[in-house]
Amino acid sequence: MFYSRLIRMGFRAHHVSEIYKRAKEVVESTRGNNGSKPVLKKLTARIHTLDYKIDLNTKTIKIAVLHGKWVELELKWYNYLNKYLDGSWEPGEILLSYRYGRFYVYITFHKDIMPREPEAIMGVDLNFNNITYTIIDLNSELVSMGVIPFRGLSRALHYRKLAE
Repeated sequence: MFYSRLIRMGFRAHHVSEIYKRAKEVVESTRGNNGSKPVLKKLTARIHTLDYKIDLNTKTIKIAVLHGKWVELELKWYNYLNKYLDGSWEPGEILLSYRYGRFYVYITFHKDIMPREPEAIMGVDLNFNNITYTIIDLNSELVSMGVIPFRGLSRALHYRKLAE
């Protein structure tokens, strides 16, 4: 319904589709809080991979904005991010936030993996005070069996009994 109007305003076709998705999320969240107004907690935009170009060599990112124009930002790069430069990681959706007069870019990376044939099968039994597990190989031979104690569910059950 608003597609042509948004295109005339200078949005790219892909931006329009993202606007629809975010608007639907706002409507769904409003339904979830009994129809009260949605609260904007922070100024953040999710930006699809089609709407930005990242140059990891120069540590810059170009983001598509209205009327076919692009904004270029220089990234502050931390050394721990260098592990994503080996070529096996691909940048995904980014989050762009504006806080305290500064822009923050959060980049997600993903890596394709090759599924392997399973070597064993694991069974898990979750109890109130422990987790019991059994691992067998594909020839039905026992590999390992054990019990991991914890108090999580017994504590929750205790609190539930107190509340009742």
